[in-house]
Amino acid sequence: MSTETADPQQLDRHECLICGYVYEPVKGDNKGQIPGGTSFEELPSDWRCPVCGARKSQFKGLALKVSPLDFRKIFAMA
Repeated sequence: MSTETADPQQLDRHECLICGYVYEPVKGDNKGQIPGGTSFEELPSDWRCPVCGARKSQFKGLALKVSPLDFRKIFAMA
């Protein structure tokens, strides 16, 4: 099996169930003064969606999007 691992920050994307905003740790949240590189779990407990104001509890984790080629590379048998 391949030894490649997915970027943890790509796995940490979360989508607001109210408005569809996607929090991406790589980008952070300029409106909330959250620097890039901040994981969803590290966001302050009072952080709100910058679009609609929803609480963190109104977000769900998103699966990593991989192309079929990347999928084969990640899960290829050695």
